[in-house]
Amino acid sequence: LTDKNTVVYGHMINMVREDMFAPILNFKDQEYADKSTKMISLVTERGIYHYRIFSIIRLPEGADYRTANPDQKKFLKFLKMIH
Repeated sequence: LTDKNTVVYGHMINMVREDMFAPILNFKDQEYADKSTKMISLVTERGIYHYRIFSIIRLPEGADYRTANPDQKKFLKFLKMIH
């Protein structure tokens, strides 16, 4: 995955079951986040990809986050917003 902005979309992560994306909620705890390797692995039909987590945010409905390769100005503005 080579996009500037790779989004891992998780839904229903507040369910009782602890699978899929639910472990991401652990990062809300600063102590957990500080001790974590901050690495995730994504398995696709094309291979296994390993990423270091930069930011986890909950965006409001309708937020513009789906642009894979925004121009530099828009991308820097987006980075400032999430960091």
